[in-house]
Amino acid sequence: MRLANYILLALVLLAPRAQAQTVVQSPPVLNSVPKGATDANPFWQHLVITLTRNPSAGNTITVNLPVGIALADTDGDGVYGDEVALDDLSSTGTGYTATTGTSAGQIVLESSTGGVSGQVHVQYPITTPSSPTLPNAAYGQISFSNGGEGAIPAGSLVLNLIEPEDLSIATFSRLFVDGVADTTTNAQGDAYPAAAAAAFDLELPDLVSDLRGNLLSDALRNAAVPFADGSDSNDVQYTFWFSTRDTLALVDTTVASVAFDRNTQQAAQAAEKSLAVLAFDTSALLDTTYHLYMTSNLTGNFPLLRSRGIRIRHMPVVLSVGNFRSGDADFLDSGMLYDFDTGQVSVPDSARRSVSIAFNAIDFDDSASVRLFYAIADTLDTTFVTVSGTAPNRVLTGLTNATDIDSTAGLREGKDSQFNWNIATDDTTYIARGDYYIYAVITDGTDLGVTRSDHTYNVRHSPQLIFDSGQDRALNTGGTAPDRYYAITWNRDQGRDGDSAFGDSATIALYYSASDSFAVPSGVAELQAAAADSSRDTHLIVSDLQEQPDGRSDNQYVWDLWTYVNPDDRATPKEGIPYYIYGLVETDSTSRVVRWNDDVGAARKLTFTHDPYLRPLAPRSSVAAIGRQSIEVEWLAEDVDDSAAVWLVLTTAAASLSERTTYAALVADAEPDWIVNSSDGSLANGVALQEDSIGNYAIRPAQLVRDRTGAEQRLFDGGYALYLVIDPGAANPPTDSSLAVAVPGEIEISGLPGSGAGGLQAPAMELLPAEVSVTVPGDTTLFELRPHSNGQNVDLVAFFASVDTTFFDVVDQDTAAGVQPFKLASSLTGIALRDTMLAGADSLSAGKWLVDLIYFEQSDMNNLDGSLALATMQLVSKDTLGATTVDLDHLGNRKSAFYRDGEEVALIAPEVAVRAQILPRGTLSGKVKLQGRSDHQNVMTLLLRDHNSLLPIGDSLFAAANDMDSTKAGIQDSIASDGSFSLTQVPTGDYHLAVHFDGFLDGQYPAVSINPGDQLTGINPTFLADGVTDVGYLLGGDVTGYADTSGLQIPDNEIDQLDIDFVISYFGQSVSAAHAGRLADIDGDSLVWVPDLNIIAANFNLDGVAPVYKRAAAEMAVGAWSLTRREAGGELAVEVWADDLGGARAYGYRLHYDPTQLKLRSTAPGAAFAARSALHAVRRERDAVAMGAALNGDQPVLGGRQLLGTFVFAALQPGAAVEIRDAQWIDAAHRVRVPRGQTVRPSAYALSPNFPNPFNPETSLRLHLPQSGQVWLDVFDAAGQRVRSLVSGQLAAGVHVAVWDGRDQRGRDVASGTYFARLRAGGVVQVSKMILLR
Repeated sequence: MRLANYILLALVLLAPRAQAQTVVQSPPVLNSVPKGATDANPFWQHLVITLTRNPSAGNTITVNLPVGIALADTDGDGVYGDEVALDDLSSTGTGYTATTGTSAGQIVLESSTGGVSGQVHVQYPITTPSSPTLPNAAYGQISFSNGGEGAIPAGSLVLNLIEPEDLSIATFSRLFVDGVADTTTNAQGDAYPAAAAAAFDLELPDLVSDLRGNLLSDALRNAAVPFADGSDSNDVQYTFWFSTRDTLALVDTTVASVAFDRNTQQAAQAAEKSLAVLAFDTSALLDTTYHLYMTSNLTGNFPLLRSRGIRIRHMPVVLSVGNFRSGDADFLDSGMLYDFDTGQVSVPDSARRSVSIAFNAIDFDDSASVRLFYAIADTLDTTFVTVSGTAPNRVLTGLTNATDIDSTAGLREGKDSQFNWNIATDDTTYIARGDYYIYAVITDGTDLGVTRSDHTYNVRHSPQLIFDSGQDRALNTGGTAPDRYYAITWNRDQGRDGDSAFGDSATIALYYSASDSFAVPSGVAELQAAAADSSRDTHLIVSDLQEQPDGRSDNQYVWDLWTYVNPDDRATPKEGIPYYIYGLVETDSTSRVVRWNDDVGAARKLTFTHDPYLRPLAPRSSVAAIGRQSIEVEWLAEDVDDSAAVWLVLTTAAASLSERTTYAALVADAEPDWIVNSSDGSLANGVALQEDSIGNYAIRPAQLVRDRTGAEQRLFDGGYALYLVIDPGAANPPTDSSLAVAVPGEIEISGLPGSGAGGLQAPAMELLPAEVSVTVPGDTTLFELRPHSNGQNVDLVAFFASVDTTFFDVVDQDTAAGVQPFKLASSLTGIALRDTMLAGADSLSAGKWLVDLIYFEQSDMNNLDGSLALATMQLVSKDTLGATTVDLDHLGNRKSAFYRDGEEVALIAPEVAVRAQILPRGTLSGKVKLQGRSDHQNVMTLLLRDHNSLLPIGDSLFAAANDMDSTKAGIQDSIASDGSFSLTQVPTGDYHLAVHFDGFLDGQYPAVSINPGDQLTGINPTFLADGVTDVGYLLGGDVTGYADTSGLQIPDNEIDQLDIDFVISYFGQSVSAAHAGRLADIDGDSLVWVPDLNIIAANFNLDGVAPVYKRAAAEMAVGAWSLTRREAGGELAVEVWADDLGGARAYGYRLHYDPTQLKLRSTAPGAAFAARSALHAVRRERDAVAMGAALNGDQPVLGGRQLLGTFVFAALQPGAAVEIRDAQWIDAAHRVRVPRGQTVRPSAYALSPNFPNPFNPETSLRLHLPQSGQVWLDVFDAAGQRVRSLVSGQLAAGVHVAVWDGRDQRGRDVASGTYFARLRAGGVVQVSKMILLR
């Protein structure tokens, strides 16, 4: 039988053929058909029959299929004609369609309309035998009823029956071609090939002709072919599969997986007539060898093509690390000077202290770990990696020649994709200056991978200086309360270090200038050039201030305006000109200019007035003076912009004069006046004393024989007043407007002859001052020894004196053994033959220090007229109060005398040389009352400061006598119930007294001058910040916003809305000293009630005495709110629901609507507090209705879903919008919280202050976003370095809450201190200060 078939086949093949019509398979590869094709999984045939005669209506074509090959019935309806699709090339067509005569083995086509000659495309599915007898099957005769057409003989087409796995209807490119050695994927195993490439050497075959767009076929329909659309390019869809098996006969999901396109992440497909440019996603495949198969929608599940083996390997790989702007190196600068992108000097907004290092790590079959390193070297690879353990449990330990960015970060592939690198966190933790590559090292425990960034991050540490904002100031260097000092600070009101230069010790130079236009930060050369040109009125104040160390006192420069002259023209700041302060901070490599600005960047300024200043220092009280002796007068005088002159006027007219007057008023009466600094009392013989070089003068009553006018008028015994006069013009006589200040007390002169002063001889040995008042203990007084030889030449002076040991110690003036009490004048050419101090031992000298000086000059001394200070002696006061003397001795061999050539010229009789009054330090007392209280007993902070300084004085004796707690700044002093206090051991000086008590604004006493023995009363530091208004008590209401530059917890020294909210939140509650709301009890009666509300309302928006710290308290957010609405019958009913109030004790919100679309008819509070004692409030507004409620007292709080209100509107327009705004609620801890949800939409961008504040360990920040968009919320430390990025990306409109857990970007706890949250969104930048207390 088999032989007969072969013979038959041979006869068919060798039979003569007609030369008319032809038939071909298109494409020829369809002549190879798989065994086992079925109706459910058919193969495809596409015959192209060429006609040479125009068919007529009714003409037929009969195609006899090969033996064993059948037309597939794909829809199982038993009808075969609907499986055949015909297409032709002619414009009108041949008119042929399949007829009902079509059967499984024969296709009958009939032209119903007739047509034209041409090609007929006959397309149909077939079935094939699973086990054919012969490997080939020939088509039978194709006959034509048109007499003009000759039949196509049987055997004109032959099909090859092959195993399905041997099909190959296309040619893979060498990337996939079978017969070549297996290939591999990229290292991470996520793609093959690594980049999209042509998968075939020749275009994929087109199995369907669809030129006319009139295809009709169940087979095409079942194959989901886009037929009948007239497009011949979209009919065949090739699909790709991966399988680990290499001999698949059928390809489906049971033995293979659909291959995905790497780019589209969709099932990979290819179109006919294309080379199929593809890259396949292999990330989900196992780590083994796969083969790529191709099927089509027309050929069922038969594998049309199979690739060579593709080895999938999943190595841990970091594809990239670092994201660089502009494709080159970026710059990181802790000082925020250099532009992140270009490295040029820029504005701070374009600079960065940290960068989020993006990395793309892949390990598809494991969860690999990643470590980031930085290094200058650019050639590190896996040979530099160090590990511990062995595979498969190897652990990364380091990268040689590189430094861990953070060894504790624990980055994981598949979880982490970026890490924030902060180049500096404090003075000791920073990345050294350099240009660094970033290396990412990855391991899965077995394999290692190292990837380097394409470019470097160039780390810089430009020096930084941030002045405190402060206020514009008008300074007067004279007057009654002179501004001698001005503190330029850079850490005070920001509660932070205002200077930094990581890795370098920067120097700071300060300038003042009449120009506010120097470029910041780049105007270094311009500023220095202006300072070198005196005509530009720009001058150096000080240079070489050190940026380190960074204690509070280091972050300021106290400008002494009395001693300052600028270095270029030796002048002082001009009066009436606004001056601007600049800082130049520089290291060896970098310089920058900063300007003193306010909080919004506008320049602050100083203006100067230089009135003269004059203050008497001694005597400080009435003194009795011996007429033949001198009286020492001391003063402090200053006239900054002039060389003023000082005159001393003795007058009898003090009763009619005030303590401060003018020269004209002083001399206006008819009473005689004497010019003390005159040889005879007259102005004509007076010599002006220069204020900038002379501060004392010895009055000699005996020489005052003429009055001021020159008339003879001797001074007599009696009481006199002494005035000091300062004349800016240094004229003689002084100008009438010159300031005259009285020396305290009266000068009582005695011992003058009855005829009055008349040249009475001065003491031969005079110690000046002869009258002195000192304080205990520790005051040092310098005495001058002034010999007066009455015109005689001498060569030796012997001086012996005794000092009471109870009152004084003698200062050693030399380093030699023993005590040398005297220091000779530098102009002397002789020697001290004796300079000793001994303790008196006999009955006459017991309790005395015996001080001896014997001075000798080889040549005669003829200038001893009392004007030469031959020597000086210093005495230090001890603890004893009272009066004492220093006596000129004449005991035994200790005889004071003058000698010449060994002979005694004059023996000096013993007498009192100095009368000293030992006084206590001053005492200040006053009252500090607290607003609203009757009992003021408490411990308060008193701060005694130098004028214009923000730091309390550092005097150990003062602190030891008054301070109850030395760990806190200032004096912690107990205040009595009536508010009284007393400070003892106050050193002499001019001061400003401030007082602080929690819950109240700081008060002050603006100016306090204290002298030895003063007992000042009525020093009540209850003046307001203006220094003028004394309200009599500290103003209450400063109850929130804690912040302090030294880390201590104090309120912010201003009363704002946060303070009011705090008091209201505790309204009606009883509080104790330990209660969280204790500060809300302003009046101290243990109940937060109406008086407390009244006080805080009355003081709203007031500030205390500088410094004022910014607010720092706010809210946090959880939960979601929603609206339900029912609209019917012209009405809209709206309910407001809280999904979870989470323990609420109060809530409030506004319901906004368009009044042109809705009209509010009624409101009803929700059921949330219906069964509780609560306050409810409703307020109707033009386009909103506000509703709120609060529980009274300490009731149990709510939880769960709650109805918060119902509103009924007349619907003027259907579908009108309603939304919630300004929603918030208060929890059991009285923290303000805000709800989440799409219905919450603020009207403006805002960053609410964080809550709680201070906080530990976490705090929350509320972001108000009226529109969706890009949002950045970052946390900066006090030096302006970014600590943490909380939000960076798109956020929807609404109220959002970010929580900061007190950690930096690396997850490490940050230190206690001041931090700043900065929101940037919608072109708005807002900053809020936060205080972290560990």
